[in-house]
Amino acid sequence: MASTKANHARLKTPSEFGSRGLRGADAFSNSLLRQALMAIAQSEKEQNAQAGRAWLKNELENYWDKRQTIMELLRYLSTTEHIDHMQHWESPAMYAKYLVELLRNDGV
Repeated sequence: MASTKANHARLKTPSEFGSRGLRGADAFSNSLLRQALMAIAQSEKEQNAQAGRAWLKNELENYWDKRQTIMELLRYLSTTEHIDHMQHWESPAMYAKYLVELLRNDGV
């Protein structure tokens, strides 16, 4: 959570997560959701979704086996784009959409 203050609670964006906690001991640090968030953060940082795809391919073991699941996670995250009280998620949602398309069209 980016804020837990009453009436101001909101989820962190991928950029707010950054690389903090990656490869940690807890289950979230090593989850596919965390990896998808990091790919979005990399895409935003470079302003290029190909950076996020490259990150996934370089960092994930068995990228090809996990690709469909990652795409579903990214599709879900992309639905935050038009939620009125989540304007801070517009850019991450856009990059999530871009990543879905890049992964869908990815080939060996």
